[in-house]
Amino acid sequence: MLSIAVVGLSADLGTFVAAPLGAPANLVAAIVKAIIKAIPPPVSKAIVQIGGGGMRGLRLLSGYIGHFLSNLTSVSDWVNLDKIRQSVSAALTQVYTMIDSPIVRQGGLDASGVSSYVGDAVNILADRGRALADEAAEGITAFARHGNDGLDGTAAMTDLINRFPANVADDSAESVSTAISKTYRDSPLLDGVDPDGIRRVDDAVKAARSTLDPHLRSVVDAHIGPSSAIKSMEEFEALRFMRAENLTTEQTQAMIAIRNAIPNPVTGTPMQKAIKGTRIDDFITQNSDITGFVAKADDAGTAVFQSSDDMIEGLRLDYEGGFQTETSVGIIEWDFDAATMDTGVPRSPSFGGAVTDPFPFVGNGFTATSSGHLVPEYRLTGSVGVPEGAALFELSADGTKTLRATSQGGSWVPVQ
Repeated sequence: MLSIAVVGLSADLGTFVAAPLGAPANLVAAIVKAIIKAIPPPVSKAIVQIGGGGMRGLRLLSGYIGHFLSNLTSVSDWVNLDKIRQSVSAALTQVYTMIDSPIVRQGGLDASGVSSYVGDAVNILADRGRALADEAAEGITAFARHGNDGLDGTAAMTDLINRFPANVADDSAESVSTAISKTYRDSPLLDGVDPDGIRRVDDAVKAARSTLDPHLRSVVDAHIGPSSAIKSMEEFEALRFMRAENLTTEQTQAMIAIRNAIPNPVTGTPMQKAIKGTRIDDFITQNSDITGFVAKADDAGTAVFQSSDDMIEGLRLDYEGGFQTETSVGIIEWDFDAATMDTGVPRSPSFGGAVTDPFPFVGNGFTATSSGHLVPEYRLTGSVGVPEGAALFELSADGTKTLRATSQGGSWVPVQ
């Protein structure tokens, strides 16, 4: 389909260029008409209607195509059919990438079915300062269809891009949208996008649209910027949800460096472990040890996440078989002892670790919270038993924190 369109487009362009040329703007108008003619009618109609239709829609489309003509810098370029054909074919190829994308057409949509999503994507791309890569354009289109962060996908993506610093907006938009496209393509399904991929992307965009609070922000700031692999805080927040396989090598290394810059617990560091509220009584009577995933209390304590729902989201305890139906959370608090306890950073193999848990585990050493508060996670090496001085609290949905047990002589003693 694309090859036929390009042949027809080339013929049209030959006619336009062979004719006496006026200002380049006139040729751009002719090119716009040629591209509209080369695109399936439902899609071309949707594209022309962007921005409310009429002249505004045509101006937006002209701006979008103009990104691909930016390499035509001289009069000789503007009468060189080969150069014009290459530039315009690049624009047309990108439009067809959006139209034919399996992650956009999921479920068997035809050109008519994807037309509004392509139109929305072109609207976003037209406002960029340069042409974005085809895979990024595909990601924007797919998010227009699948994304839902309290807004429709187009509104959420537009809001996110508007939050990027102006000097890196195009780079960050391209980076995040490319990662979105790759994440949607992770699907193991023959026909469709994996629901976990959709959830991962939705959470990533939600996090990136939240302002990261001051906690640990300076650590991230030291590793991002215009000359870095990750250009902006919003880009970091979105990419934090993505598998390393869907990032560039440089971005993966930056993620590892950011997590490595956060100190491990030392003797006296207040720690915490979350358990299901429904398990508290058994945990006490069975004198259960503290094992598994933990966090520093300063990073994820009840001063930060003040209700059970907040704690479940902040620590991403909504894994399969997790805390989804819990109305309270048990919080074990104790002080770290480096002489008897050890922790590591839980990472997936692609981030240099060995943990293969599914999403919401993201494998980079941070929880996948979209709360605007960064939470480094740790994993105990073995059991720490029942440390002297530890306390077990129950945190309710309304924020009530009730002491349920304390440790004495290596055992849990319930509070009467």
